[in-house]
Amino acid sequence: MPLFEEYSYFNYQFPEPQYLGAKYNFLQWFYRFVPKNIKTAMDAFSGSQSVAYFFKQRGLQVFTNDFLNFNHQIGLSLIENSQITLSNEDIEYLLQPTQNEQFNLMQNIYIDIFFTNDQAQFLDSFRANIENLENPYKKALAFTIMNRSLTRKVTIGHFAHLNMQTMNNVLKEILV
Repeated sequence: MPLFEEYSYFNYQFPEPQYLGAKYNFLQWFYRFVPKNIKTAMDAFSGSQSVAYFFKQRGLQVFTNDFLNFNHQIGLSLIENSQITLSNEDIEYLLQPTQNEQFNLMQNIYIDIFFTNDQAQFLDSFRANIENLENPYKKALAFTIMNRSLTRKVTIGHFAHLNMQTMNNVLKEILV
């Protein structure tokens, strides 16, 4: 355990992104060219947030941006947030089945294309349950977990297989 709990994120390893063009593999190379006397870093076009997280671990104040909302959610949960976590109760709630007509995108469009019926129902339920979390960082963490579970199902940047692990099992593996 770290001496100061607010710096416990120093001990975490950023999960390797599965995006084509990810900067994750170049982090040490980037860092060689960063001046040693800076206190602030900007990760423009941040994508998976691996660069921003790398600089955060080195004690820099980090600004990050990306056009895509799912990357913004990763930034909120891992870069801006340093203290809020999902409790066991939050996780149990997120994994509960929910019927919500507002959140049925996966069931309406992607069944038998990218996901089985069970996977699509699970994803729609998980997404609907995120809305009921009150803390914006908890919401961002839940979106980040959902994003990470989906990218684990992806092979080289595209959804191509229905016979992968169910989303429920992938999410549980990430959350444990």
